[in-house]
Amino acid sequence: MRPRHRAAGILAVLGAGTLLLSAAVPSGAPALFNTPAGFDSAKTPDGQPIVQTSTEPPPGAVAPKTAIQELRTMGSLQLDSSGTVRSITAAPGESLGTNGDAFVKRYAGAFGLTKSHSLVRSQAVGLPGGDQVVRYQQTAGGIPVLGGEVVLTTTSNGSVRGAITDTTPLAPSGGAAKLDPAAAQSKALTAATATYEIDPATVSASSALWLYSAPGKAQLRPTYWVKLAEHQHEIASVLVDAIDGSIKLVASEHQAAKKRAVCDAANVPANLNSRLAYVCNEYSALGGHAATRLEGEPVSSSAEVNMTYDRLGVAYDYFKNNFGRDSYDGRGEQIRATVRACHISCPFHNAFWEGYQFVFGQGWATDDVVAHEYTHAVTEHASSLYYWHQSGAINEALSDIFGEFIDLSTSGDGTDDTAKRWQMGEDLPADLPNRPAGAIRNLMDPHQHGDPAYYREYPYWSETYDNWDNGGVHTNSGPANRMAALIADGSAADGITGIGLSKSAQLWYRIMHMLSSGANYEQLVVTAKAACRQLINKGMTVADCDTVTKATTKIFPNYQPSEDNLCDDSPSSNLGQRPFSVLFSDDMEQGGAKWNRSDSYFWQFIPNTQIDYTYAAHGRGSLNGWTAPGTGQRGHGTSAELADWVNIPSGPGLTPWVSFNYSAIQNGVPNGNLGVEAFINNGSGWAPLSLEGMGNRMSSSTGYWYKRANLSAYAGQSVKVKFQVVSPSNTLVDWYLDDFTIFNCQYARPGAPQDAFAYLDGTDLKITWATYLYNADPRNPQNHHFEFTYSPAIPGAPET
Repeated sequence: MRPRHRAAGILAVLGAGTLLLSAAVPSGAPALFNTPAGFDSAKTPDGQPIVQTSTEPPPGAVAPKTAIQELRTMGSLQLDSSGTVRSITAAPGESLGTNGDAFVKRYAGAFGLTKSHSLVRSQAVGLPGGDQVVRYQQTAGGIPVLGGEVVLTTTSNGSVRGAITDTTPLAPSGGAAKLDPAAAQSKALTAATATYEIDPATVSASSALWLYSAPGKAQLRPTYWVKLAEHQHEIASVLVDAIDGSIKLVASEHQAAKKRAVCDAANVPANLNSRLAYVCNEYSALGGHAATRLEGEPVSSSAEVNMTYDRLGVAYDYFKNNFGRDSYDGRGEQIRATVRACHISCPFHNAFWEGYQFVFGQGWATDDVVAHEYTHAVTEHASSLYYWHQSGAINEALSDIFGEFIDLSTSGDGTDDTAKRWQMGEDLPADLPNRPAGAIRNLMDPHQHGDPAYYREYPYWSETYDNWDNGGVHTNSGPANRMAALIADGSAADGITGIGLSKSAQLWYRIMHMLSSGANYEQLVVTAKAACRQLINKGMTVADCDTVTKATTKIFPNYQPSEDNLCDDSPSSNLGQRPFSVLFSDDMEQGGAKWNRSDSYFWQFIPNTQIDYTYAAHGRGSLNGWTAPGTGQRGHGTSAELADWVNIPSGPGLTPWVSFNYSAIQNGVPNGNLGVEAFINNGSGWAPLSLEGMGNRMSSSTGYWYKRANLSAYAGQSVKVKFQVVSPSNTLVDWYLDDFTIFNCQYARPGAPQDAFAYLDGTDLKITWATYLYNADPRNPQNHHFEFTYSPAIPGAPET
């Protein structure tokens, strides 16, 4: 029997949610989790139900297919591979509806919800220009789903301009919880004190019940979210499984690197995990020191206090002048900071925001670091992005991005060396451990400091390995950082024209507010495009949005297209709705009837009765081919091939393709004589199938990658496809296949231009539009005639 958790390195992305809505649980009593109506279940190996989701939409919602048909007529739509709407943006000057509550109710089914889910309005935040961001929390059985949100952008009168969705169709497990809140809090406190230097006697705990999609589990697990606080200020969050009591996450709430209060800790060693060591206000011990400087007071005797005081003022002014934001919370909260803090020994090589104030080690209150930490506070109040795993990496990136925007926009401070553009922390002390003097990150070139430049590129930190740095938040911020630098400055080598700092700031401030609390990189890509489209005619142009799309393609090159853009050859448009027809598909959710396996031990459909984990690009199922290190026949040469022949029609303008998602985990040299090879057979025997951008061998992928191959050479024939494991030395290969599709694309003519709008420029009528919905065959260029209509009428202009 194979070990239940054999595959080392399986991606385990933790969903994250907000504190906007929680379900109270009576103290001292186990909670009962009833599987809501609309779900059917069977048992998993640990005795919990495997829950199959209903496809019936929530009450009041139209069927998903009908909803998508309606939404297509309203604006730019993006779906994931399961057919769930992830983004919808109205055309400039138009709306998706006049009421947000009615909009989410009608289209909830298209957003991935079933009749057992609900959406509860939880928060509304204003944006520059009068727009608002309104959040709706997903619940199941009355319990909020960690990271489950629909985020609307509305006008000042409530009309809906766009929606970003981050929901799950999964169901909660049934049965009674085995932990009560008190037991969960005790486990959380034990785990936190083992991880951080915390005195349990000074810590209080509170808990709320949530649902989250635990790694390796095929349902939403009831989970206690325990928040640990010292003197009423949060210091850590712990997720405790309410069924088996396991600890799923321990995360520090210290987010590392106009009414002001700045204190000087004078490099006295202290335990910075205790707030008493650094708290700065009018009533604290440090606040009473002579070096403390409060708003409006004369300069301090401490140069570092004065410098930090001034730089916090610069950050405040930037957000106030550009976005109308009064302090980090938008409501004029006092800005508190302590400088020259030391953790146990001196100097302290870091800075952090902890939910109440800022803390800086000696020399760390540089202009961009102060702005970085200030942005953490803004993000906490804007989108509550969780500070762990992918959402934490995006949180870190937002702070780097605005830290650099403020640094680059502040002239005359002596730190604007153009040779150091996009360098984070270039003015930091020269005695940093394990770092060269100065900068700690480079946004334009993350590789300069050992960070990844695109999603899941080495050294991207896998969430599976451990919770180091809250899941690698500082390392994994690299792709988003590079995306921001490319959007602002452009890159001639990448064919990207920059839009400048001013436009970039408005774009990223909107992105910050539109992201769901548990956002991942896929949602960042979707949100960036949607945010730009919302700003067209409000400072942005169609060309600017083309820049945004090109930049997202650079940092997320293996993004899995939805069914709607299988045929897309134009990364810059990302509209990709060229007509296509599916000839064969397998999402790996129905078992193995469509495949013949040479060895059913080394090729298995998972999860199954012996292997209970789930590792799929989408959904739950995947086909897993693997080898076992050792002597003898251990999987090398085994294969899986299509059971039936697939006919490939031929015709004018048709181009056939095969596409799939794969993930490869292996020991050995990447791209060496190791991996899985793809073959094709048209009745004349097996031949290598060359994939776009590579040969026919797939080695390490660092996560799921999307690949396709052109099958034009086989038009008019019938084919089979085969995947075969290659490991002559019986080195570990662990390979997964999902979302396998053979399809034909229609290249005969282009689709209509998108995002067209008309406006008066003085006395001239002008019409602008984005690129075609899909592109014509570039080998046969043709001129095409399109007519535009617009509403309302513009006096003196023709109607078409």
